Order: sequence, then structure tokens, then C-alpha cells
Amino acid sequence: MSSNPFSLQENDIIKRSELHDQYGGNRQSGIAASAKTPNIFLFTHPEKGENHGYYDRWDEKGTTLFYCGEGQRGDQRMINGNKALLDHKQTGKAIRVFANDTLNAHVRYIGEFTLDDHQPYIVKKAHATNNGPERNVFEFCLHKKSK
Repeated sequence: MSSNPFSLQENDIIKRSELHDQYGGNRQSGIAASAKTPNIFLFTHPEKGENHGYYDRWDEKGTTLFYCGEGQRGDQRMINGNKALLDHKQTGKAIRVFANDTLNAHVRYIGEFTLDDHQPYIVKKAHATNNGPERNVFEFCLHKKSK
């Protein structure tokens, strides 16, 4: 893994492709664990995510994100991005949250987050993509790290 330091500051806007060019991670996934830097990138867009079976939401303070795991159809499983997220403390990877910006193909850096120590996720029922059948999904509980 590279020692490439993470240089973005909160509210910085970057083209998603440039983010991945610099730090790695899958360009298509909502959970993009980097193989070349110690980062896991999460991308949230609550308004559009529901169409694809993702039900992300913020607490009233805007410091806790309830993030739907990956997998649009069928029950979600604790593999790939979901497993990377769950294991982030053991692997030493920082969770970096981004929101889709109004500018096409750009994302806004929200900040670094960590999974809740006591209840990192719950399993709940939610509809699959395009209001498909109900399935079990992971809802990860992420707290913004204080500076």
C-alpha cells in the first residue's frame, strides 16, 4: 500500500475520476476500498439512491450517517465493500465519505468517519432496486471523527 497522504479538506469538491486516479478504489461502487492507499471511500446520494435500493440517511445533527451496504438485489452479504467497511479498524483504513455534488461527475468531501463501536450495523428490510421485492440490507452506523 502506498503512503500517499490524503490531502482533501472537508467541503473540497473533486471530480470522482480524479479522486480514484490519485487514491485508488472502484469508480462505480458506493463503497470503494482502495488497494493502493489506506482508504475506503463511501459515496452517498440519498435522493437518488432510493431508486437503486439504497436508503442512506443522516441524523438530525448531520454527524452520524446511516449508510446502506452494497448489493442492489437479494439479501446483502458481508463480502467485498461491506466486509471492507466492517473491518476498517483492523485493516487500518480510513473511511472517507463523499456526497454527490450538483456538478456532474463531482463529489464533495464530507470528512472522515468511523463505525460505531457498539453497533456497527443492523440488518433491516428494504426494497431492492426499482422498488423490487423486500430483502435484508445492512445499515452501517458511521460517526464523523472529530478533528
